[in-house]
Amino acid sequence: MKTLSILTALLWSLSAYAQARPMRLAQCYQEAYRSVLASSEFKKFRENQRGVAVFDSIVFEDQSLFTVELGKHWNYQGPKKENQLRDSLAAVDTKTWHKPFYSPLTANLTVASATEKGCVVILFSCLHKDVLLAEVSVNHEGGAALHDILSVFNQTVRYLLFFGPDGKVRQYHTQLVSYN
Repeated sequence: MKTLSILTALLWSLSAYAQARPMRLAQCYQEAYRSVLASSEFKKFRENQRGVAVFDSIVFEDQSLFTVELGKHWNYQGPKKENQLRDSLAAVDTKTWHKPFYSPLTANLTVASATEKGCVVILFSCLHKDVLLAEVSVNHEGGAALHDILSVFNQTVRYLLFFGPDGKVRQYHTQLVSYN
C-alpha cells in the first residue's frame, strides 16, 4: 500500500511538471514577443512599416553571432575560452540545425499574417536553457516561406534573450544582420 501511494505521488508530480512546462514555454514566447516590441531597436527598425506578425514556425537561428554575450553569460571568457566557445557553438549549430516547423506557441502570438508584403515579421528559435533567439525582418517579397521573409539584400535585427527562473526576460542583446 505504501509503495502504491508513493508511486501515485510520483506520477502526480510528473503530471504536474509536464503540464507546467508547456505553460512556461508559452509564457516565455509571450514575454519575448512583448520585449521585442518594447525595445528601442524594434521601434527604430519598424519606422514606417505597417503590420507586425509573428512567423508561425520555430526557425533555426545561428548562435555564433552572440559569442561574446554568451561567453559572458556562461562565464566563458578569455582568448582560449572564447575560441573553445566558438568551436562549441559551431558544433552545436551543426547538430541542432532544423527546418522551420509549425508551432502554436508562435502562431498564436498575433492574428496578423506574416505573408503580407511590407509586414514586419518576428521569427523565434527554440527555447534552450533559458536562452531564446529572435529575428525581426520585413517581408519585402510577400509570401509565406522563410526565404520570402529573410531575402537577399535584406537587413534584420537579431535578438538574444536571457530568461530568469520566473519566465521573464532578464536581459537581451541585439545585432544588425545584413543578408547580401
